[in-house]
Amino acid sequence: MMKELDEDILEKIDAYLDGNMSKEEHDVFLKNMDSDEELNKQVESVRQVRAGIKSFHFRNNLKQNSKKFQESATKPNYTAYLLSGIAASIILIISFNLVFQNNSDRQLLFAEYFEPYPYLGAPRGEANLDDLGTAYRSYVNRNYKEAVESFQRLAKEQLNIPKNKFYLGVSYMGAGDMRSAITNFESILSESIYHQQTQWYLGLCYIKLEDWEKAQYYLKLIDPDTELGKQAEALISSIAD
Repeated sequence: MMKELDEDILEKIDAYLDGNMSKEEHDVFLKNMDSDEELNKQVESVRQVRAGIKSFHFRNNLKQNSKKFQESATKPNYTAYLLSGIAASIILIISFNLVFQNNSDRQLLFAEYFEPYPYLGAPRGEANLDDLGTAYRSYVNRNYKEAVESFQRLAKEQLNIPKNKFYLGVSYMGAGDMRSAITNFESILSESIYHQQTQWYLGLCYIKLEDWEKAQYYLKLIDPDTELGKQAEALISSIAD
């Protein structure tokens, strides 16, 4: 059974869901979520409650509008009642279709924006490559599953080089493993020379997972004056539509 939320935890969850945390607060909160299953449940519960409140207000507005429409008649008008019910049904259907279409459009954003980061130094025809050479050749050939396997065979010291971890993260994305990509990218955010590209790919990972709050959080970290920042702004606008 989930514990009752205290005010401090609820404020932090609200700030997290609203995107009102600083980067440091957001990072600490994510680490807490990784290690605290109860906190994960509380975040999801608050998210569902918010969705329920929005749905309740929408239905309540429909009822109120329908009631006003009915009360405006000086005598019973069964045609008006029927039209009111039909109108409410049409509104519900249209709203459902808009939400469904919006989610479908959002899901297409990953395919539209994901492009593996270029790597120009991979060996192509050489035989007897070591695991690192095989990893990058597989990456360039877009054989991401093989690239991941080759990266994972590297010695720990070699794998922990930010450049290699960055390309491993992109390989995970190409192979469809967004959660492993996220874990990989977040481990190099503060040290990678590919800092902004890492934020970009984290945003795309969360879009693929349909976690719009986290997607926007990482995309907003990208310098808006850069070309990548302009793409991030366009992507954020598409998510918000």
